[in-house]
Amino acid sequence: MVLYRNAIPQTIKRSAPPRNLSATDTPADLGGRVTLTWQQPRVDEETGRVATYDVYRSTARDGAYGRILSVDAASPFSARDTTWVSRTVVDSTATVGVPLFYYVVTKDVTGTPSVPSSIVSATSVPQPF
Repeated sequence: MVLYRNAIPQTIKRSAPPRNLSATDTPADLGGRVTLTWQQPRVDEETGRVATYDVYRSTARDGAYGRILSVDAASPFSARDTTWVSRTVVDSTATVGVPLFYYVVTKDVTGTPSVPSSIVSATSVPQPF
C-alpha cells in the first residue's frame, strides 16, 4: 500500500459574514419585536462553512453586545436561489422605544466564527393592527 501526502498546505476558506443585514420594526404588532434579514452565499451553507448564525444585540453602537439568538443553518430559510440564501428572524424581546443595534456572526461546523457583519439598528414601536 502506498500513501501519498499532499505537500501543498490546504486550508478551508472561512465563511463570509452575512451580507445585506437589515433590522426593521416588525409591522402591525404592539411593539417589542424587531425583524432581522440577511443573505449568505448558498455555497457556504451547502459546504458546511456555515453551521449556525449567532445574532448579537446592544443598546449602544459601541456598547457591550450579547448573543440573543442562535439559528441553525439547517432550519428553514425565507428564500433561496442559485446564489443566495435569505434568512429572516425576529427578536421578540426588543424593548419598545429603545434603539437597538445588531450584528450577525456565522460559525462553521467546528465553531470557528466569521468576522461580524455590519452593524444595523432599529427601534420597536407599537403599531395598530
